[in-house]
Amino acid sequence: MYTFRQALEEDFTAIAALPQNEQEAYYMFPRGTWPLKPEELYRASLERELAIVMERQGELAGYCSMYDVAEGESAWLGNVIVSPAARASGASAELLGHMMKQGREAFRLKELHLVCHSTNARAMLFYRRMGFLPYEVGKTDDWQGNRIARVLMKRNLTE
Repeated sequence: MYTFRQALEEDFTAIAALPQNEQEAYYMFPRGTWPLKPEELYRASLERELAIVMERQGELAGYCSMYDVAEGESAWLGNVIVSPAARASGASAELLGHMMKQGREAFRLKELHLVCHSTNARAMLFYRRMGFLPYEVGKTDDWQGNRIARVLMKRNLTE
């Protein structure tokens, strides 16, 4: 149903168009500016060990990256987003499942970490269903300068 591949520079125009508003863009790429700039996302992807595009029937269905990989130990997931057309169809679970598999197989990871913002309750509940557990809460500012919680979550990959 879905296929996965390394993102190419030419993919980032479509990836930058996935967030439907400034809030979604912030959740996907907090250090970015709205509207997201393809070249900014592409430059960030070059700092990542993995930058994965998910496609369905040749169309972009999602994007996710993996960074700060400590082989045999842990890594971080970032820039998680699914296209509006693929939402509520299991695409998010497919994308995260693929990234967890890549972490185990390519890097022998024991755990994956991610950051979720307190105002993104839908994502927080989704990550919990996928086995991620919160382990630290800190403060950050959202795209409008409002103080929100930055929730660090992790998932054991050895179970």
